[in-house]
Amino acid sequence: LAYDQIIEAIERGEIRGLWVVATNPAHSWIDQDRFTRLRQKLEFLVVQDMYATTETAKMADLVLPATSSLQRHDLGGSPRARYVIAMHRAIDPVGEARSDYEIMAGLAKRLGFEDKFTEGKSEMDWLRSFYDQAQKAAKPLDVPMMDFDTFWNGPGYVEFPIPDDAKNF
Repeated sequence: LAYDQIIEAIERGEIRGLWVVATNPAHSWIDQDRFTRLRQKLEFLVVQDMYATTETAKMADLVLPATSSLQRHDLGGSPRARYVIAMHRAIDPVGEARSDYEIMAGLAKRLGFEDKFTEGKSEMDWLRSFYDQAQKAAKPLDVPMMDFDTFWNGPGYVEFPIPDDAKNF
């Protein structure tokens, strides 16, 4: 569901529980009173964040401590970015913090469908898979991308050229 559809479904009572990941809607929504009303309609709110002190976390029934981008391996970039970046873990997770993958895979394991959720892939396998998808998408654009191991262990970034129509912007 799209964001607005989730809100409408909560208001109609069709969604009774919500899992919020790495966002603080009690603070960032323009209509904070609306969020407070929505929270009252929810039977259960889970907040997965690196901060347990956000306004949304204070309203949660369960707070799951998540890692920061410095405490996990990840890839950086977006469809609009000119780079894909290897984000190496700089420090070990603090306290009980776990990566999003570890949290979700751990829950899937407890619910009995870990293999279906992870597809047998480790966190690093998923990063490799995402990179491989980007590499396939770059090929028809004639953007050369090195293999994952060279990228991850070497320069740690791939730069995409600026499109001609954007050079004069």
